[in-house]
Amino acid sequence: MGSKNNKKYYSWEKFPLWPHQLSALELARSYLNSLHKGSALIQMPTGTGKSGVIAVIARCFKDFPNVLIVVPWADLLWQLKRDVEERFWNKIKVTPSNCPKSIRHLKPSTAETCLNVTKNDVVFICTVQTLQRIYAEDESSYMSLKKKISLVLVDEGHREPAHEWAKAVRNLEKPTILFTATPYRNDLKMFNIDPRHVYVYSHQQAVKDRYIREVEFIEQDFADSPDDFVKVLLNFYHQELKTKLSDVKEPRVIVRCETENDVNDIASRLQNKGLKVIAVHDRFSDSSEDFRQKQVPDPEKTDAIFWVHQYKLIEGIDDPRFCLLAIYQPLKNARSLVQQVGRIIRNPDQKENQKAFVLTYPTYKQRDFWEGYRKFEAKYGSNPKHYDPRSIFDKIVQIQPELQYFEGNYRQRFDFKSGDLYRQFLYPRSANIYEVEDSFSLDELKESVEDEWSKDDLDVRKREKPDDETYVFTYVTYGNSPILLNHALLEYKIGFTIFRRISNFVFFFDSQGNSSHYLIENAKKVDPHLLQHLFKGRGARVSEISLMNMDLGRYSIRRKTLHARSLEDTAPGLVDYAHFVSTARGFTEHQGRLTNRYVGFTKARVSDHPSLRYEFNDYMKWLEDLASVLEGRARKSLILFNRFATFTNPPSDPTPINILLDVEDVLEEFETASQRGKNERKLLSFDDLCFDVSNGKFECVANSEKYTVKISYNSEKDKYILESSELEKAYVRKDPNSDRNRDNLIGYLNRTQSFRVVPKTAKVIYAYSKWYKPKLQIFGEESEFELMKILHPVQLLAGISTEKGDPNQENDSNGWPEGSLFHLIDTLGEGTELEQDFGNIDILVCDDMGTEIADFIATSNSEQRVVFIHAKAFRGEKKWSATAFSEVSFQAIKNLEFLHPYSTQKPKKLNSWKDGWRCKKLFVAQRIRRGAREPDAIWDEIRKIIRNPSSSKEVWLLLGQGFSLKAFKNEVKKPQPPAEIIQIIYSLQSLWSNVSSVGAGLRIYCSP
Repeated sequence: MGSKNNKKYYSWEKFPLWPHQLSALELARSYLNSLHKGSALIQMPTGTGKSGVIAVIARCFKDFPNVLIVVPWADLLWQLKRDVEERFWNKIKVTPSNCPKSIRHLKPSTAETCLNVTKNDVVFICTVQTLQRIYAEDESSYMSLKKKISLVLVDEGHREPAHEWAKAVRNLEKPTILFTATPYRNDLKMFNIDPRHVYVYSHQQAVKDRYIREVEFIEQDFADSPDDFVKVLLNFYHQELKTKLSDVKEPRVIVRCETENDVNDIASRLQNKGLKVIAVHDRFSDSSEDFRQKQVPDPEKTDAIFWVHQYKLIEGIDDPRFCLLAIYQPLKNARSLVQQVGRIIRNPDQKENQKAFVLTYPTYKQRDFWEGYRKFEAKYGSNPKHYDPRSIFDKIVQIQPELQYFEGNYRQRFDFKSGDLYRQFLYPRSANIYEVEDSFSLDELKESVEDEWSKDDLDVRKREKPDDETYVFTYVTYGNSPILLNHALLEYKIGFTIFRRISNFVFFFDSQGNSSHYLIENAKKVDPHLLQHLFKGRGARVSEISLMNMDLGRYSIRRKTLHARSLEDTAPGLVDYAHFVSTARGFTEHQGRLTNRYVGFTKARVSDHPSLRYEFNDYMKWLEDLASVLEGRARKSLILFNRFATFTNPPSDPTPINILLDVEDVLEEFETASQRGKNERKLLSFDDLCFDVSNGKFECVANSEKYTVKISYNSEKDKYILESSELEKAYVRKDPNSDRNRDNLIGYLNRTQSFRVVPKTAKVIYAYSKWYKPKLQIFGEESEFELMKILHPVQLLAGISTEKGDPNQENDSNGWPEGSLFHLIDTLGEGTELEQDFGNIDILVCDDMGTEIADFIATSNSEQRVVFIHAKAFRGEKKWSATAFSEVSFQAIKNLEFLHPYSTQKPKKLNSWKDGWRCKKLFVAQRIRRGAREPDAIWDEIRKIIRNPSSSKEVWLLLGQGFSLKAFKNEVKKPQPPAEIIQIIYSLQSLWSNVSSVGAGLRIYCSP
């Protein structure tokens, strides 16, 4: 496209440019004058004038009057805009106003106006987010932009493979020049680079020419301790750095951390020493009164010496006073390290013997990253074609013999250009099955899969459409040998993807196990109930089944696998209803014969005889058979599946109405931030763990302080997100140097999803990232739930509100105060319905306080019976408490190990059984209430009973007033019980399941 105006264009060949800048411009001109394929690449280290090259191409290549510059983010946009507009021209003493092109900031909100009004000779500049948004949401403006511009310049071109916006760049269908300061390493990305048009100004040459500093690594041991790190950093800064950089006034330091907490921690320690500090993180708020900043400030407008960050300073800061990079936690890949080091190597005055320093821990291997970069960069620049894996693969294919003898036959060399390539593959009878709406577009799926495969480094070589409802892609993957530690050896594989629509089902298979995000987002995995029909025919049976437990408690068995010739012929388990089927293997009728079949219910995957492969037509017939079965919805499935709950899809309304937190595992890992390092510090403690949610918020009380927590459901990620900046700040990890995750309390909950949520949609529950739906009706008028069998009314419990009595009042040391749960147990329920259930007790021991295995342990030698008794009183006006149930259930579950016949553990307080029991003023002289023997002898007797296969093992819960069996039944019968009732149901169901797993019975005593 030529310019039709007579405006004066400066002759860039005569500009006072550096030699390597002129070389880069000549490469750009050669590329634009040629019949190029793909993009050109200009790679120049930070500080060597890359922005000047961009400015000259954008404003002085007169045959390209309208140019688009794309940058990764807003901070870099403003920096580059200043360079292109004025700053670069001032440096080379060229009047910018004489350059005819104007500079326009392209924004989504004004794109249409800007493009319609603007005439020729203009440089548009925008962020990648802007271009992507215009491409996705404003077709008219995108087409106007495409028509108007004649050249695209992409700064920080190493980001080009970010698929979401790279497509928007490529679809402009204009010559494109990518600029980068990081070697374009082709690390398995299918970059659209024309290897004939690559210019590399090497790091070594830039150092030799004194445009950038040499880099020296200083490795010192600071043991990942914040105090040690700060000490090492300041010692090096004050004692060595300033002497080595005597010509740099007040050298500046970049400190790299791994998390927000670490950024805050290190910056605070530096500030406390009276140093000038800036801490930058996305989660900070900008405030002129605080050293914490959300956005990177202008280095010219602040006197900060130490700049602490996580990712914000890896690119886009160009102040030559930065001379030291201190790495508190390591960068995880070489590219990030190279970009980070690029912030400290500028040498604009080309002074001699200039150095930049990297302070790091020896085992971080940051020096290895750097040395690898230097070696690669030198080699890459000498022969870019040699580093294109696609070209290498094509050469390898061509040097193979045209005919080879394999597996009993003479075979011709595989050719990607041959017709009907899809017929040259063998297909396993395997597929993931999705259910779609009538409006679902197979062509859109085809386009999306092609885009996704490109993003995931799959080099798609051929796209075929055997019929109107089927697509097959053939691709090549490139990767390093997985057995190599530090070296590289390219390995190649060919693969194929096939997807076919039959009626409202889409069958998808990829030979290398890839899945389509588009299908996941725009289709529904076939319902497990429907997949059950795939075991069909007179001889159908399931021989192996994998079950997932709906109870995800700490001591629960999460998954179990059952084997039998036919599981339908086996007796059902007591708690089968609390498990859902994850996978099943067995036999089904196919074409008149029984065939081995696998069904994965969570991923909707079906496979028959996985070791066998079939030709294309046979595979198509197999898919048709599956579709016909799935369409026969009236067909009955095996009765076996009726035993279990089912994993279900997200409900129609996941709005949370109640949440129960599971934080038992981490309560002792967090402490109040204000008390950190002091003797009076407080460990995390919640007053309650079950909360009603209103308008997306709930209030919790931790250590007597009230916090508001926002909860929202992310439908794309299918998980709940908790937010509470105050709660995040209030608690810190007790051991900041622990190797465990460094996330804060809210971060921990979001990462692990360790909570249960009751949503507005009835009869489903969310726990640990999954949705569950029991097949048994657990509430409502038609309730089939059998939990009521373990609930036993005791009239006396209606009047008991305390477990042990008032601890501030003295008592008769012979026993606990009358009217307490402990007194009721101690008297073996005398005069109550409990008396008969206790029976003939020989041993009764109180193990309460501390690391107890139960409040009381009771045994009957004559009846060969042992009972672990846990007591819980309810306080307050609530009729029930999910938190109280969760606590007492957890106490019972965590000690079930002691009821296992093969357990070798002993109670940690065994020796204290011979002592008395005390709680403030309350005192009981003897813990051994019946069975006057030594503790070891008593425990031996208890263990003897537990090991007896014919003995009876029981777990009892005694609940004080506040829980009425009648009231509970009434609530359970409601079509939609209160959320806390649902939480209690699942807590008790969980407890029953766990108790049953050790062969014990469960009895829960409550008020009538």
